[in-house]
Amino acid sequence: MRLLRSESESFDSFKCCYCNLNNIEKVDFKSHVMNIHEGEVSMTYKTYSEQLIIKLKDLVASERKITAEIIELVREIDQKRIYLQYGHTSMFAMLTKDFGYTPSSAMRRIDAARLSKEIPEIKESLKTGELNLSQVSMLAQAVRQKKKNTEN
Repeated sequence: MRLLRSESESFDSFKCCYCNLNNIEKVDFKSHVMNIHEGEVSMTYKTYSEQLIIKLKDLVASERKITAEIIELVREIDQKRIYLQYGHTSMFAMLTKDFGYTPSSAMRRIDAARLSKEIPEIKESLKTGELNLSQVSMLAQAVRQKKKNTEN
């Protein structure tokens, strides 16, 4: 038996699959099952744990999609130098000062954004999780180093 999220997709309430009671609050759910559906509590705990994993997988997929969208916005703002209109001398300064990224996090996003101009497939690879920001940043650094060595 599986527990179902309510129709509203809220993770704070559940639909009991034993009796189809809707919108049971998380704190009340365990007592509901213990009082009404005694003997199946261990299965309920396992199912709740499974739901946590399902929710985590959903959020990770969303995080990847959002990261790819952020990279696209950083690319456009950097390319058009929009950060200058907001009093910053660089995209790096804007990301660290206005958006609270650490220096290394800001640089990873900038590296990914700039490399995505040359290799547009990076955006999709970030969305799918085939690549992460650290890998893309390392690739960008390698490309920069190769260009530098070629110029000399």
